[in-house]
Amino acid sequence: MLDNCAEDPDQQVKLIEQRMRELHSIFSENKTKLGELEKQNRRRQEQQSSISSSPASRSNIICGSGNVENI
Repeated sequence: MLDNCAEDPDQQVKLIEQRMRELHSIFSENKTKLGELEKQNRRRQEQQSSISSSPASRSNIICGSGNVENI
């Protein structure tokens, strides 16, 4: 990238600044996406934990004596 303008320090600075802006933009986009994915993951985990802890989610087993037991 800087090879083409090795003789012109001002041009090098401009190219570096431009690339820094591009990278900052990419970083910001990825940070936003990561935040959204983390929120989705938290919601999914909360739903799974509430489902697995509710009594209705447990299986009923009929024992040999005919009694129903929750496990």
